[in-house]
Amino acid sequence: TGSKAEFIFRKTASKASFCIAGSTFLYDYLKKINSKTAYLAPGIDLEVFKPAKNREDKPPSALWVGTMFKEEDYLNLKFLFEILKYFPTLNVEIIGNGTYKEKISEQLKILNLDNIRLKGWIDHNSLIEYLDSFEIGFLPIAVENNFMKAKFPVKAIEMMAKGIVVISSCYGEAKQIIRHGESGMLAKDGSEFKENLKIIINDKKK
Repeated sequence: TGSKAEFIFRKTASKASFCIAGSTFLYDYLKKINSKTAYLAPGIDLEVFKPAKNREDKPPSALWVGTMFKEEDYLNLKFLFEILKYFPTLNVEIIGNGTYKEKISEQLKILNLDNIRLKGWIDHNSLIEYLDSFEIGFLPIAVENNFMKAKFPVKAIEMMAKGIVVISSCYGEAKQIIRHGESGMLAKDGSEFKENLKIIINDKKK
């Protein structure tokens, strides 16, 4: 808050003929600046993003998908890694790239997390099919600020549409779109995140 970027954003929004907000937080924020604001959540093509017909009968695997250009990205993954150290047999892939990738890689080495692999970026068309290999998706949020509140978790709804169980921090837009215990799992802190993951893994073993 109070940054030059926010000043420009507010000034531009106030002069706009119409504003479209992609999250409920952004809608409430913009509505105070420009009365002609509407909420329109990003959507996905359910003919493209649909559950795999035949999933392999194998131990569950998990993934995180996103960018690594902001410190928030690094801190969110660091939070996730602290949880995953309690699940050394769970195969996890981190799909993404950015300026913080090397720092993220160093964190994995510090925690000795050999079961987590940095995959790098996968183009969107290839990612659609690639998601069929996973049963669990992560949306960890360790940094609570306006930027994280304003983001719409498109990757989460893509994973949900593919039949992947998403475990998310109960923060921002995620708590608006995920119904805990029905369409995914929400966690208020690291302890709940860990317990949710334990529940899902045990359920997948049945």
